[in-house]
Amino acid sequence: IYDLDAGEYALSHGGADNGAQTIVFIFPKTQEGLIIFTNVDEGYKVYEKLLVHILGKKGQQIMQIETGE
Repeated sequence: IYDLDAGEYALSHGGADNGAQTIVFIFPKTQEGLIIFTNVDEGYKVYEKLLVHILGKKGQQIMQIETGE
């Protein structure tokens, strides 16, 4: 659970198998979401760029929480 500003929050879950990685972000308050499927072992490397590009400020906030910045 990611606690964002203005009462917004995100739920997230991810998983991986050999050759594939996935992650999902759901924003219950705004009924938005993002699912990222990759077909490589290091799919996590594209998560940050996609989150910021698609979700903008929300994506930046999630990455700040993840990286402790």
